[in-house]
Amino acid sequence: MHIRRGHKWVETAAQPLASYLEMAKNFSTTTGITNALVATEDAGVVSELQAEAERAGIAFYFTDNPRPSLRISIPQGIRLGILSAAVENEVSLVNLVLLRDAEAFIGTFSSGYSKRVLELQAGRQRGSPLHVSLDHLWSP
Repeated sequence: MHIRRGHKWVETAAQPLASYLEMAKNFSTTTGITNALVATEDAGVVSELQAEAERAGIAFYFTDNPRPSLRISIPQGIRLGILSAAVENEVSLVNLVLLRDAEAFIGTFSSGYSKRVLELQAGRQRGSPLHVSLDHLWSP
């Protein structure tokens, strides 16, 4: 699951966390998937999903990336010295590899990162993976 927040609001409305949770529950019911890796830059998303985990019957996992929730782009944060390019690149690549190996994917295809995840999953699974975009259809 890729839940993008940060400066997403500049480009398009962020999808409600409840929509991601609803799709995760749907996948769990239909496939039996009960573990979810969540790639996000929003600490609020982490705490909200941790609070919902037991009720949802899903174990949510996160890579360790403590950082302030910013309303600016990552490149802007790097230029201002608020974020480290090395750390941001490492976290991004680690999440990308982990998400590539997931059985299913929930994201937003207004995000190029979510599109790359689906492409990598398709290559890994040699077909179209179980996925849902909460906003746009996939396009190159």
